[in-house]
Amino acid sequence: MSSLLPVVEVEQVKLDEREIVLSLGIDRQILALVGVKRKRRNSRKVKIYVHLLNSGETFAYECLPGKTDSCFRDSIEEPLTHAGLSAAVDTIARVLGELVNEWDERVEAERLTRLGEALTQQYKPLFTIPSGDGFLEVLASDGFELPEHGAFIDLGDCVAIAETTYAYVRDSRAESGLARIEPVGLIAIYTRSGEGLRLSEVKPFAPKRDHAITVCGRPVRVKRAAAAVVVGSTTFADAKVFEAVLEMGDSALKGISWPSVASEILDRLRESVYLKDERKYYVLASYVLMTYFHDVFTAIPFLWLYGPYGSGKTRTNVTITYMSRRGVIILQHQPACIGWLML
Repeated sequence: MSSLLPVVEVEQVKLDEREIVLSLGIDRQILALVGVKRKRRNSRKVKIYVHLLNSGETFAYECLPGKTDSCFRDSIEEPLTHAGLSAAVDTIARVLGELVNEWDERVEAERLTRLGEALTQQYKPLFTIPSGDGFLEVLASDGFELPEHGAFIDLGDCVAIAETTYAYVRDSRAESGLARIEPVGLIAIYTRSGEGLRLSEVKPFAPKRDHAITVCGRPVRVKRAAAAVVVGSTTFADAKVFEAVLEMGDSALKGISWPSVASEILDRLRESVYLKDERKYYVLASYVLMTYFHDVFTAIPFLWLYGPYGSGKTRTNVTITYMSRRGVIILQHQPACIGWLML
């Protein structure tokens, strides 16, 4: 009676000039990482390491030029056997040998592939216009731009609000399965009606890859810019927030009204801050809501809290910051950081 060995899933998760990393798993659960490092390009002397996720152990070895194939197998056999991945030893040793032998060629191929995708996306026409015997290719939108870091844009009959964050992503189109950190975003599209703004659609987008986003039937160009500097904060959206929004679905999101949002903000303020004057809760709540739409205004006010020691200024500031869009908490700040806070 023969027993079936588990199928070991092998995936390349990193490939650059200095390092190659493979993940090994069973039933979509990663059990080990196997990596090869070199000090410089074209170097044949490499270091190999195996990291076991369950035990946290890391094994490191050095392989000399001309002996990498046998060295790879001897190095990974013992740690992979401990992890229950003995069936993959020969395969991993062979794959590592192929990758190392073609290291520079594969790195260059990845670079050219990314460059080709960027150029194709950049010069891909949005649409064409027949003109005489030929046609015109429209390469950009009619002037509407959406900054890649997220913003508010008013197109008249509809409004788009975008928010972005950084996430660890894997591109399904990349043959190597490389994973990297890139910005990802969500855009909410509202249409104007007699009752005001009504949510029409919420969809994700890739700021670094999408040349344009369709908003109410019109292409809006995604404006590329240098990466934003993020000041330490706990209120920036992350990928889990985007996931929760998408899981709610359009119908659930459309059922959320602005009065209900304002009511929840007021309830949270009353739970956290005591104010003698009830009207001040509405001032604070209005300020919190304003932070999500500050792109609409040409000027916005500062909310300045004053009072004696122990009156609750810091508590109120922290409470407001936690509810605001992209709130930043800096205590005992210096004049040098004021410029960043006013961007």
